[in-house]
Amino acid sequence: MRIAISVIAAGFLILAPDSAHPQHPTTLLAAPPRFESWKPEGMPSNRISATIGRPAAARPRGRNALIGAAIGTVAGLAFCTVVSNIANDPGTGFSTCTRDGYLLTGGVGLTLGLVIGLIA
Repeated sequence: MRIAISVIAAGFLILAPDSAHPQHPTTLLAAPPRFESWKPEGMPSNRISATIGRPAAARPRGRNALIGAAIGTVAGLAFCTVVSNIANDPGTGFSTCTRDGYLLTGGVGLTLGLVIGLIA
């Protein structure tokens, strides 16, 4: 019992809070921070304004949409296969979805990928 009390007392001494910090800052912190503007060397300013002023329609939305649709379709098919393997878990082999399951999850993945590709 005395050992437990001494362990608890030692824990309180170890975890005791530090002494209070002074209210006045030290000399290193007394000076206000200086903020300097930064500009990369060798970058002409007209080049930066030309890229900022580019119209938004110049982005390749069709290409992004096709890539997103392809990725979404593959992800949907993989999701269907994984869920099917988890549901039919006898440990005897590789399980796949039905044709309707593949069409549904592939179509949903295609649609979501297409929409995300158009937005991005």
